[in-house]
Amino acid sequence: MNQTPDRSTPHAAAGALETAVAKALDGVPELANQAIHARVEGGRIALEGSVDCDRDRRLAERAVWAVPGVREVENHLRTVRPEPAA
Repeated sequence: MNQTPDRSTPHAAAGALETAVAKALDGVPELANQAIHARVEGGRIALEGSVDCDRDRRLAERAVWAVPGVREVENHLRTVRPEPAA
């Protein structure tokens, strides 16, 4: 039996990880309507764009770390509003 190797597996896995990361970010209500883009390269995720505050920046990173298959998160999100004084 001669089988052709499945060369689409890494691409399919990357697509599945990208979908899972997008769902994780969409599942955080505080991040709705914020300009977040996740770039997926293997198990490394780079978060880019902007969020309202540092808290939202941390929430986005935590949501991505919770996705199975994520090995590294680079958080390049910018905040557009300063945190309120305590």
